[in-house]
Amino acid sequence: MLVLDEAQFAWPQHNRPRGVPSRMQWIKTAFDDGTPIALIGLPEFTDWQKLYVEKTLWRDSQLVRRLNRTVRLPAAHSKADLLKIARATHPNGDEASWKLLTGCAIALPKKQASAIAEAFISAADIAQQDGRVDVSYEDIEAAISLDFPTAEGEQPAAGGRPRSGSAVALQQGCRRTAERPLPSSDDKKAARLARRPGFFTA
Repeated sequence: MLVLDEAQFAWPQHNRPRGVPSRMQWIKTAFDDGTPIALIGLPEFTDWQKLYVEKTLWRDSQLVRRLNRTVRLPAAHSKADLLKIARATHPNGDEASWKLLTGCAIALPKKQASAIAEAFISAADIAQQDGRVDVSYEDIEAAISLDFPTAEGEQPAAGGRPRSGSAVALQQGCRRTAERPLPSSDDKKAARLARRPGFFTA
């Protein structure tokens, strides 16, 4: 089976197309030869298809006949899906850590699941710098603070309640209690940055 990811780029990327879309013709020929094919692409796939039909003499009827099934995925991951991704990314984590990663993804809609992976990679680096293997909740919190400051949560709106959709709102109540006061956010940022190679303070 031939699986083509980013299939929207199978269309020549010309705003004023001319002639036959050769890559799409090749895909059609491979299918006619008996090769099962799956095209995975963004909604722009259909936009480019319409453009070629409108601007050239090429017709898409033969291509459409060969598309046995079209599945449209949701525009964004659900909260439940993001939580599953967080668990898969950090299998040794706890509920609080998973919810914090999920909240980060929700607060960054343009990144979504990518935010979970990026935050966890940074958190693992922070743990390694501290000489640890396991990634803690505090490591993830510090990573989000350093890499995605806009995902730390918006300031509370009128009435003192955090706005929905922020990482803080999602994981509120999951924060562990500490026996002693934790360093301030600025202190933690300075400490983490100071450990990074090539970082100097005056």
